[in-house]
Amino acid sequence: MLYVAYNRDASETLQLSRALDSQYDALYSTSKDVLAKKKEELDKQIEENAIDIVTDTLVNAQKNTELTEDEKMKLLEEKSLELLEEYKDNIDPEIYEEAVKEVKKRVKRSKKTV
Repeated sequence: MLYVAYNRDASETLQLSRALDSQYDALYSTSKDVLAKKKEELDKQIEENAIDIVTDTLVNAQKNTELTEDEKMKLLEEKSLELLEEYKDNIDPEIYEEAVKEVKKRVKRSKKTV
């Protein structure tokens, strides 16, 4: 049909099989529109970049929430001293003072080994 549309005069003398063999129907492409292809590529690129950004953000957030060893030791010391303070009335004052010194000494020792 395309051949006939473009070559009306010669269409009567040319056989249909010869027209099909010369691939006149291949003049038109059935592929996607160029703009649609570019939009798909852009969408894919945006999605990949978004995944990278989210991954980096999650990794950084995790690093920021992790405590350093010094911070862990400080929290350990604070909790230990709070616990001792809670039971201060139930124990001898000399034992309490000795326990406080021992907690501080152990935390310092742990800091040095870390």
